[in-house]
Amino acid sequence: MAEIIVKSSLNPHKAVRFNISLKKFHNDVDEAEEKYYLEVGTTHSGLFSEEDTTTFSGTNGIRIRPYYLDSVNNPNLDVELSNVIGYLSSYIDWENIYEDKNAPYVESMSPVGEDVSLYTNVNLKIVDDIPTTGIDLSEIKVMFDNGTVEFDITSEVVINGDPFMYNLFWQPTLRVI
Repeated sequence: MAEIIVKSSLNPHKAVRFNISLKKFHNDVDEAEEKYYLEVGTTHSGLFSEEDTTTFSGTNGIRIRPYYLDSVNNPNLDVELSNVIGYLSSYIDWENIYEDKNAPYVESMSPVGEDVSLYTNVNLKIVDDIPTTGIDLSEIKVMFDNGTVEFDITSEVVINGDPFMYNLFWQPTLRVI
């Protein structure tokens, strides 16, 4: 059995443990056929939903049913497992949710100053501190101002990271002296 700890970015004071176990099931029709599943579950209480069978009323409140992932040999198992944990996390009672009051900010950038070599690439680090809903990149626009003209370089910027911290990298394609 493996364990994964999940925290909500809007309640950094609560963590939920998910257990992942490999289960073997026998086919009642063909007893020689065995199939393996990953069982993903938690003992934390959830929010009850009448429309969905993911939750049920148990002796300790609302329980979240385990999820059985049947694609153990799938090369995208990590993505599927992440989706299952996200799905089950949506039923967690995260209790006190904190409001995201602060905008993301540029933590660092280079180069800085006036005497920058023409052959220098541009790096930015954008951070959003917890509690947060994360950085929304859907409307990001990156502009470069050379002192005379402002250029939209959004399509040329390489972005890596996660919703809480992104690194933006721009390597100018044209360098004119």
